[in-house]
Amino acid sequence: MPELRAGFGLAKITPSSNVPLAGYAARMGLSQGIHDDLYARALVLSEGKNALTLISVDALALDAAFVAQVRAEIGVNTGIEPAAIMIAATHTHGGPLTTELFSPEPRPLDKKYLAFLRSSIVQAVTTAWNARFPARIGFGSVPVSGIGGNRHRPDGAMDPELGVMRVTDQRGQTRAVCLNYACHPTVLGPNNLQITADFPGFAVAHVAESLGSDSFAMFLNGAAGNISVGRSPKATALGVVGPGRTFEHAEKIGRQLADLAIEILPSIEVTADHTLGFAVRSVSLKLKPLPSPKELEIVLKQANEELESVRDAGNDPAKIQEVQLKALFAALIHYEACRRAPGSLQEPVEVQCLRVGQAFFVGIPLEPFVEIGLELKRAFSDHLFPVELANGYLGYLPASGASEDQGYETVSAHFEPDSDKILISHILELRKQLLDAAPEGTHHT
Repeated sequence: MPELRAGFGLAKITPSSNVPLAGYAARMGLSQGIHDDLYARALVLSEGKNALTLISVDALALDAAFVAQVRAEIGVNTGIEPAAIMIAATHTHGGPLTTELFSPEPRPLDKKYLAFLRSSIVQAVTTAWNARFPARIGFGSVPVSGIGGNRHRPDGAMDPELGVMRVTDQRGQTRAVCLNYACHPTVLGPNNLQITADFPGFAVAHVAESLGSDSFAMFLNGAAGNISVGRSPKATALGVVGPGRTFEHAEKIGRQLADLAIEILPSIEVTADHTLGFAVRSVSLKLKPLPSPKELEIVLKQANEELESVRDAGNDPAKIQEVQLKALFAALIHYEACRRAPGSLQEPVEVQCLRVGQAFFVGIPLEPFVEIGLELKRAFSDHLFPVELANGYLGYLPASGASEDQGYETVSAHFEPDSDKILISHILELRKQLLDAAPEGTHHT
């Protein structure tokens, strides 16, 4: 059997100048300094001719076209199949603007920064590829409490599991750790203008520090579409900042996750007996029907006029916020209608499944509600790492039954209700394909 090898690399991707920050419609102004650096982190696994790559980028999200360019360059540098490369954003709301699909008033992307980001990701993977060592891998999980919660209901669904992948060398020394946890990195709110990776950055920094020199940690976000460290996404959208949105709180949360992972590492058994495989599929999903941009432009104008009227009338803050949300939702829907090509009824969505033995990393270019991640975990009955914002970005993916009165996630979602069921069925087919595949090969569709 070919030798299992692993390598890791990272590259700093902090912008060198003041830039627009991504993630909050209510945020005003450019970044004002750097609290903590941003990184692209890459973990390469190989076994003979088979190879997989997991890449975590401290960014809000990445466009599919950008991901395609990066995959192609990595393939040239390393020979790794582009479809075996997963590139996921951590979803920090304290990084530069890297995608157009968030704001109803799109701002131009910085092409120079995107070129720098692309080359940095390729550099991280190339470093990982060239630094591979004989490895052993194991998987585990630990329950988490007091961090993520349902954004809409205190008693709503959530995923309390912190998934952990441990990579050791042949002597048994832990060299790399991958964390998987479902939660919006929104400790820092719209009032923050400092560059930050938020709690995932603090978590991986603490894990890597505890492992010692020449070690590595990365974070992959789970199905966190309706999970966050706070409970009021509507207030956040309007720029209302509640208590606890501080760097101290972000670091506390990051250390809490890191300490849980560090504690269970010794109990995670590792082995070199892992079949590597990958499978990807493009799934066409039906878009939600919308009125024409011209019709929605009238709705948006009326909403903005109503907002101006209630402000001028000196209404109470609650009434003003209610109308503000109405105007924001009108802007989001108008933007989505303008974004679509005329006559568009469907849009392709890539689903990707990477296999490492009996563990699977499932990536989709959406923000799936936590119920979707939980359903996948029940269906897989293996170690499953759901990875959101992987290989592109196409908005939120509400779970079946979610109503539009839940907030901007369901209002702004691009696809028809029950699209999650379609994606889940395809993901399960990819899992079966990988389990049925010959051990000596990787596969894709």
